[in-house]
Amino acid sequence: MKVASMTNRTARRPGFSLCELMIHGFINEEDVSLGGIVDEAQRIRAESLYASWLAEERRYNPPRPQRPQTARVLTPRPPQTTARAHTARGPRTTSTAPVHRPRFVRPTIPSPATTGLPAPSAPPNTCPPPATQSFAQTLGEKACCICRDREKTHAPYPCFHMCMCEICANLVDQCPLCRGPVATVHRIFT
Repeated sequence: MKVASMTNRTARRPGFSLCELMIHGFINEEDVSLGGIVDEAQRIRAESLYASWLAEERRYNPPRPQRPQTARVLTPRPPQTTARAHTARGPRTTSTAPVHRPRFVRPTIPSPATTGLPAPSAPPNTCPPPATQSFAQTLGEKACCICRDREKTHAPYPCFHMCMCEICANLVDQCPLCRGPVATVHRIFT
């Protein structure tokens, strides 16, 4: 009986690989025993179904002719010494995939009546720390118009309003001064 069951199973090299048959769903993982052995009748059925499916796919999607392989000549790029263009920017609506952003849920603050604590007499201090405040004051007109923390070193193209630091310049799609579209951002050396 054991010999009869072994004759119905095969480890022969198939017309299609087991991987192909499994990827396209013609054989399940449970149908393959250790060593890649599959029932002969099941394998023949899967191969014939896969062959007919593949022929149908090729009929409606003919293979594209391949271009002849030619040697490519790579020319060295000259080093960039002045302005460096950042990635080209387009409208944010060009993506067709929906963007999922995490939602911020504002925690509810219990009222003083429910906690039994006295109400605060003055709002907490919301001023920036003195170090940041003095740094922004020393920068004066040289401070980034967005963050006010760093020196402005970059200008958007095409308007070239030098008004942003590098970090903020990489985040905006419109010039903060004229609201014109930003194609690229360039570092300006002064």
